[in-house]
Amino acid sequence: MKSLIAGLLLSAPVLVNAYTWDQTIDFNPSPKITFLNTYTFTHDLKTNGFNPGVDAISSYNITIDLHNDTGMFDVVYFDQPGLTTDGIFTLSSWSSGSLNKPATLQGIASLNSDGLLSIALTSFLGTFFLDSSELQASGTQGSTRGVPEPASVALLAAGLLGIAVMRRNSKAA
Repeated sequence: MKSLIAGLLLSAPVLVNAYTWDQTIDFNPSPKITFLNTYTFTHDLKTNGFNPGVDAISSYNITIDLHNDTGMFDVVYFDQPGLTTDGIFTLSSWSSGSLNKPATLQGIASLNSDGLLSIALTSFLGTFFLDSSELQASGTQGSTRGVPEPASVALLAAGLLGIAVMRRNSKAA
């Protein structure tokens, strides 16, 4: 029981609050992506308050809105850092669609290092238009990871002192 209490005292200073950063890029006019051409763009979370090296992203999701007004079936290849979520997306004739992709470890590392995430869309068949791209990232803000508050340091010291007293009493017994 005493070690449980000591463990709770030691872990209290590292509890943090979750935070979310969002960025939507509205492409106006919508870029036209033609057969075997690639369109690359970059999300920059620094414009929405993300501070690389201080804040930490643990997960993200990308939603890309596309439309096809050419009357042909389109095949789109989605590429982001890493390979696990790259893949093919189909867009039927005269339609709109949303492409949703989860985070990759390489994408999380890229966002944490400089706040940037590059996305590439390639037309493997047909022509389509890119309407918007939304990046939703979640993690912790740096204010909780910066210099510890005096109360947190005092709590940590009390926990360490409690462990030392318990060890001393157990050796004496």
